[in-house]
Amino acid sequence: VYKRQGQIGIDPNTEKLVEGGIEEETDQALKNLGAILRAANMDYQDVVMATVFLTNLDGYSAMNRVYTSYFDGYSPARQAVEVGRIPADATVEISVVAIK
Repeated sequence: VYKRQGQIGIDPNTEKLVEGGIEEETDQALKNLGAILRAANMDYQDVVMATVFLTNLDGYSAMNRVYTSYFDGYSPARQAVEVGRIPADATVEISVVAIK
């Protein structure tokens, strides 16, 4: 099973971008990805690659603190790139590839 999905920090209950900044957006994006993975009978451990899009690479450390907590003891291949704009004016978008 192969799954590719990207998410921003939209709260599925309000359908709005979470407030608070890059850490809160990263946390919500990863929660959203987790729900999609579970729906495909997968988990974070099935992620083989992640791409993180940031509107400002200065936020990398803050994003990384949250990101690594979801991949405790496991590090899929990852790249991070700075982009001009992300939908909904989010500061971070995370795209993953998972294989099971």
